[in-house]
Amino acid sequence: MQLFLIMIVNKKTAEYLQAELIYDGFRAASADGTLRQREIDAISALAKKLGMTEEKFQTILELYRE
Repeated sequence: MQLFLIMIVNKKTAEYLQAELIYDGFRAASADGTLRQREIDAISALAKKLGMTEEKFQTILELYRE
């Protein structure tokens, strides 16, 4: 049971860290004042490699743009 709980916590931590990494990618890419489509595409490619869904990626992008 303890191992199962650790696995759940680790998965949630990993998902949180992935979301934070992608959000920070948007921040870094727009440091010059503009977030360009090619930058969004590059961050999207990273998100996919991390196993993030397109829906989750779009949610983070929307949060960033707020």
